[in-house]
Amino acid sequence: MSLTLLAIICGLLLGSIPSGYFIARAVSGIDPRHAGDGNVGARNVYRTAGPAAGVGTMFADIGKGMAAILLARWMGAAEVDAWLAGFAAAMGHDSMPLLGFHGGQGMAVIIGICYVLLPQAMILVTAITLIVWGLSRHLDFALGVGAVTLFAFAWIDRSDLRLMLYLLALIPTIGIKKLMDLPMARRLADARRRGRTKP
Repeated sequence: MSLTLLAIICGLLLGSIPSGYFIARAVSGIDPRHAGDGNVGARNVYRTAGPAAGVGTMFADIGKGMAAILLARWMGAAEVDAWLAGFAAAMGHDSMPLLGFHGGQGMAVIIGICYVLLPQAMILVTAITLIVWGLSRHLDFALGVGAVTLFAFAWIDRSDLRLMLYLLALIPTIGIKKLMDLPMARRLADARRRGRTKP
């Protein structure tokens, strides 16, 4: 087996760990697949299983993204192969085999990847995102501003055009997965409404 393929498989397996599901069940007994919007990422776990479970899930998922890159580097894989391992971790997180291919939207995993690849820029991006969130009270808007800011820092640096292309491929997967999850969120919302309107 080539080192590239091994790095990708390890990244996929790391991303597929259903940390949000395990943490939510341990903290509150709630299965996030059947609550909120049906997502097993940190945001839905926070809303359905409580702040402690949500924060724990966020850090666990960030750790999965960081671990995928760092493990590939430790194995001696080329840097581009480490990036592929990170991408595989995000894809594994989005569709977890252990949960019947339910998953998160990859946001925290991608944050972890970016913290390894662009640590100094990510510190500034995190600060800007938190400030915008505090002022706007709209998390999706703040995250969008953060993503644009990260692209801007990467563009100004221009140390590696391949890294820019990698970010352009990686970060939009969050929005794509969010759109893919909309039907499930609507079905769960409809089920809750029907439950409330029962005679």
